[in-house]
Amino acid sequence: MLTPDEAQLSFIDSALKMRIREAREPKLGKVICSITLYEKVSYATILVNSEDYPILMTSFDNKSPDHRSLILHKILPLLSHHLIGTV
Repeated sequence: MLTPDEAQLSFIDSALKMRIREAREPKLGKVICSITLYEKVSYATILVNSEDYPILMTSFDNKSPDHRSLILHKILPLLSHHLIGTV
């Protein structure tokens, strides 16, 4: 739905917000993900412990099933197994 330039700005925005959230980790625990719900789509930004690619951004059509369950039970275990060892 977004142009390449808009998508890049969205990625930068999400990366900056994740960095800001990390400041609260000592009191709240490790950041796992953030979900932004728009009328048409939802964006999930997932923190990945990787120096090269520290976050994974994905979008969901709001007609799809529960995003939280999909992230917790499908995406995070997949990342844990293939990319980072543990989430």
